Amino acid sequence: MPTPVPVTTILQGFDTFVGSALSTAVTGTSASPGVSSQAYYRVCTDFESLLNAVNISASASGSYQMVASADAKLEFIKSLNITTYSVSIVVYASKVTDSQAVTDFRFKTPPPQADLNRSFFQPYGDSFVTQIVYGAEYMAAYVFYCESVVEQQSIRGLLAASGVSEDGTFSASLQASIESFKTSVQVRQYSNQQMVGINDVAYPTADGLIEFARTFNTLSVTKPAVISFGTTGYEHVAGCPNLTAIVNSRELFEGRGKQRLGVADALKNLLALQSQTEWIEQVYRTYGYGGDPSVQSKHPQVTLDINTLIDLVNSMSADPTQKYALPQLASLSYGSPTLAFDLRPADGPAGVWGTRSEVGGTSFQDVTRLSILRQAFLSSISAWGNRWLDGLICTYSFANDAPVVVSHGGRGGNPSSTLNLQPGEFLTHLFGYQQIYVYMLVVDTSRNGYWAWPPHSDGGAPIDYHVPAGWAVVGFQGYQGAYVDQLQPMICSFSPAVWTVA
Repeated sequence: MPTPVPVTTILQGFDTFVGSALSTAVTGTSASPGVSSQAYYRVCTDFESLLNAVNISASASGSYQMVASADAKLEFIKSLNITTYSVSIVVYASKVTDSQAVTDFRFKTPPPQADLNRSFFQPYGDSFVTQIVYGAEYMAAYVFYCESVVEQQSIRGLLAASGVSEDGTFSASLQASIESFKTSVQVRQYSNQQMVGINDVAYPTADGLIEFARTFNTLSVTKPAVISFGTTGYEHVAGCPNLTAIVNSRELFEGRGKQRLGVADALKNLLALQSQTEWIEQVYRTYGYGGDPSVQSKHPQVTLDINTLIDLVNSMSADPTQKYALPQLASLSYGSPTLAFDLRPADGPAGVWGTRSEVGGTSFQDVTRLSILRQAFLSSISAWGNRWLDGLICTYSFANDAPVVVSHGGRGGNPSSTLNLQPGEFLTHLFGYQQIYVYMLVVDTSRNGYWAWPPHSDGGAPIDYHVPAGWAVVGFQGYQGAYVDQLQPMICSFSPAVWTVA
């Protein structure tokens, strides 16, 4: 399909199906209603509330899913990869430089009464722009990817308890409340921001979004853009031909009239499901899990159904005078999958090495449930030591975040070489010696990697831990002081995702 043309002026024609501006069929007069600037935040749990929060009109919201979207806001929404149970805190601010609303309208020339698709819809669309606002706007979103409706409800409740209500204006404490909340919850997170109409101002840092939005209207609008618009169907213009077939197609697309579920709504639901299944498959690939035939079979069907709807939208845009119906889509009945996994310390005497005898030591745990949701994997190991394992240094890599290096114990003795693990390479056998401390650690990997430190043991009881089939070592926990006093692998195993119909 061709790239949609963005709306730029009042009375411009508009194709609702693909969100593209067209030639103008009407003339009329307009006035400025004096639209004011805005600044607020909202908590959103679905696509509709998210679109409304960033001031995307109903006229434009149907086109957000098209790959060739020309709208920066729609691209911003797509970048968030919203899933079925996401919770988003949307921060929005605008500065209006001009606005227009049509006060009366009429056709410039009498419209054709026949061949409505070729002679009328293709050049002019099904509607025309009756409201338009120019200026600059800033939007940001904190997205929390919940795994179930129960977790989604819990996150909403915890937000409220943290001082973040469902919607409101910016306060001095709001940023601190959000930052505190982000660090307190064990759910996968993402944030992004977008600005239009101003091209000479740097974006704020992650902990400065609220203050930036609060003072956004003090900035100079250097390149005014269309920040919102509304449309009216041509059927409301005097002398309009019979557009019943086109109106029926639009109602099917938007989910109005007799149509309970519109094409656009079905696309939104399936795109959220696609984001969830794609993420789960990414987790499976990260940890080498291949035991979920349900996700493996249903994900392609979701993609197929999305393509079926996009083909339908293209057909409706090519000729909305034809009769269309929402096709049977198998994936609409699937519900949404929840990732299922078990994260635990290696159990039994073979999985715990050393003691907690050192006075003043502290415990550590490198890996949590959130680590798995972020697709953390052990990517390197190095150490310090001479007679025993003075210190252990681990690097954890993530699917979409920068690696994190954690260090345990001290820096006595000599530094070791570094064992670098490739994606998909895991520890399979850990052995060595222990007593009061971990005296020596040796590891084998699934790709025949080998690493040992210190080179020679100072005696002690032997360590010998074979990772059980179906499990992967994803990190360590233990106890540390001047040395690595105690060490225990953290292992993870996956089960097929659980599908739930909301």
